Amino acid sequence: MFCPVGFRSASELWDEFLAARFESTYADVTQGYRRVNFIASLTRGSPIDVCEHIFLKSLAAVGIHVASPEGQVMKLHVRMEDDQPNLFSSSGIYRSALYCAAVEIDSNNLESQEIIDESVFESWDGEASDNVRLAETYPLVADVDERKKKKLGWNVRHHSLLHHIRRQSFTITGSVPMWATDTAGASQVAPILAHYSGWAVCLDQDTCDNRWQDYHAGKIELYPTDVSDATVSQTGRPRLSAAFDAFAAMNFEKGELSWEQVGRKIERESGHKPSAKSLRNWRNEAKITD
Repeated sequence: MFCPVGFRSASELWDEFLAARFESTYADVTQGYRRVNFIASLTRGSPIDVCEHIFLKSLAAVGIHVASPEGQVMKLHVRMEDDQPNLFSSSGIYRSALYCAAVEIDSNNLESQEIIDESVFESWDGEASDNVRLAETYPLVADVDERKKKKLGWNVRHHSLLHHIRRQSFTITGSVPMWATDTAGASQVAPILAHYSGWAVCLDQDTCDNRWQDYHAGKIELYPTDVSDATVSQTGRPRLSAAFDAFAAMNFEKGELSWEQVGRKIERESGHKPSAKSLRNWRNEAKITD
């Protein structure tokens, strides 16, 4: 993918990151699928979804630029905080599967169809209540044939959909795709995306030669420090599983309570207060798998 002289494209950096980090990430994530506290409905996705999340979080940590096809460059600050929408936001695997099916039905939604790159994305058809399906689909590294292991990164598909970035090219989408239209701030994001449509994510060469190398090599620990924790929760916080269980006990319904009141009620029971966005996502995921 393009970038100005003196910069390196995220697309090129992703290929290098995948080659250097995917096998170790795959090993940790597949172990995570087998943990006793693993919850399928909270998983970030396939091993390559987790690897991508680490990559994007690393980019956000060192500071990115975006470049237009005409050579304009702008520095961009991305805050990848829990539950907060950002340039690198994504949908969970069950929500992604639902909207992928909707896009297939809506033949007029051309840009959403283009964003769902079938060469790297595969809709997940497992049930949220089935905690063993991912473990059955993705064997442990020790059980993977050596010949296949060398090509592992290209055989494993994404099961989550990014909101504002096209995979492989790492360019900004021109509009908010249908699976992100009900997310917080979508209406404010839409005109920004239209203005920066097609701009590519990149790093300046100095950052690549210095700060980026430590992230690329895994010398700097990102949260979660244990990669397998990212398989437990889309936000990377295993303690959210207790909050999820508390909401599940409420049948994912808030009744007459506001989302703020639901959050406080769950906090009293689990010790953690989930955001309204997390609660709505959990409710939506539960409806998908009913």
